Amino acid sequence: ADGYTLGILANTHVINVHMYRNMPYDPAHDFTSIAAISGGPTALVVPADAPYKTAGDLIAAMKRAPGKLNYGSGGKGSIAHLAVEALLHQTGTEAVHIPYKGATEIITSMLSGQTQFGMPVLSTATQYLRNGQVRALAVSSSARSTYFPEVPTFAEAMPPGFVLDNWTGLFAPARLPAELTQRLFAAVSELQASGRLDAQIKANAGELRRSASPAQFNATVAADSARYGTLIRSIGMNGDVS
Repeated sequence: ADGYTLGILANTHVINVHMYRNMPYDPAHDFTSIAAISGGPTALVVPADAPYKTAGDLIAAMKRAPGKLNYGSGGKGSIAHLAVEALLHQTGTEAVHIPYKGATEIITSMLSGQTQFGMPVLSTATQYLRNGQVRALAVSSSARSTYFPEVPTFAEAMPPGFVLDNWTGLFAPARLPAELTQRLFAAVSELQASGRLDAQIKANAGELRRSASPAQFNATVAADSARYGTLIRSIGMNGDVS
């Protein structure tokens, strides 16, 4: 905890402790939250030539043939896995989960016909959406994406819908001195204010995430941990079961 050992972590940081019984860390006590950096929603996507034009079409297909459609994720406990399981739980439908080693395989598996849909983070699907290889049926944000304003939110597509927001942030080991925490937070804030991150994040349909303070980001992390824990328990997801 000297300010030189840092990590960029996504919200799987707080999801995994609810998915697995024997995680070797506690996100609330083993890390210092410094600053949010970027984020964005997940998107329900299908191949461009799929017959599903809306989220309702896909849900109807799963109800007609329970467990016949496959969906991919970037691995157990990933935000894409949790997002689809939340969708299935809410709609009372079934589909087969195929976990891959990385998020980009969610898209490539659809294009090769191994899977029929998925819910990657929007930035993962951006290139394929823009070149017309896949179609987005809904996004998991509370408001429509500024990059794809024609795509409805889940609240619009299938009320009451749900909201799942992906984030990445800067962390350090626990007990980082307050002075160093503040210096690192100030450096991130300066970089965000400079606009030097904007082009790269926007190129992937991402969104800047800014914290008012390290304490505020820590509160966000704690709130998300509680929210995802409740969701995972309600769905009955268990990463320890294959």
